[in-house]
Amino acid sequence: MKFKLHNIRVFVVALIFNLLGGYISNRLFGDVKLLYDSLEKPIFAIPSNLFPILWGIIYVLIAVAVYLNYKNGGRNFIAYVLSMLVNFSWSIIFFGQRLYGIGFFIILLLIVFSVYLGIKYFKNSKVASFIMCVYIVWLSYAGVLNYFIWMYNEM
Repeated sequence: MKFKLHNIRVFVVALIFNLLGGYISNRLFGDVKLLYDSLEKPIFAIPSNLFPILWGIIYVLIAVAVYLNYKNGGRNFIAYVLSMLVNFSWSIIFFGQRLYGIGFFIILLLIVFSVYLGIKYFKNSKVASFIMCVYIVWLSYAGVLNYFIWMYNEM
C-alpha cells in the first residue's frame, strides 16, 4: 500500500508542478491573451481562449505519463523537470520578451526533450510513450504557429 501511495504522490507533484509552472509563467507578463490577439497570425491559428484549455489538458497528460513511467520502474526525473522548465521559459521569451524567433527554437528544443522522454518511457509504459507522442504533435503545431508569428511580426 505504501508503494502505491508513493506512486500517487509522484503524479500529484508532477501535476501541481506542471499546472502551477504553466500558470505562473503565463501570468508574469500581464494579459497574454491581449498580446496574442494583437499579433498577426496565420489562418490556421486557434483562438486565444482555447490555449489555456489545451495546455491544461497537455499538462495533465504529461503528469500521467510521468506517473505511468515511474509506476513501472522508470525515473528520468531530471529530463522531465528540465523539459518543463524549458516549456515554462517559452512564455517568458515569447510573451515577456517578445522574442518570437527564440521562442521557435525553444519549441524545437522541447520537441527534442519530448522525443527523448518518449523513447525512455517506451520500455516502462507504452501509454506514457504515446502521451509524449501526443505532446510532440501539439508542439509541432505550436512550433509552426510560432514560426509564422515570428515571420509575420518580426520580419
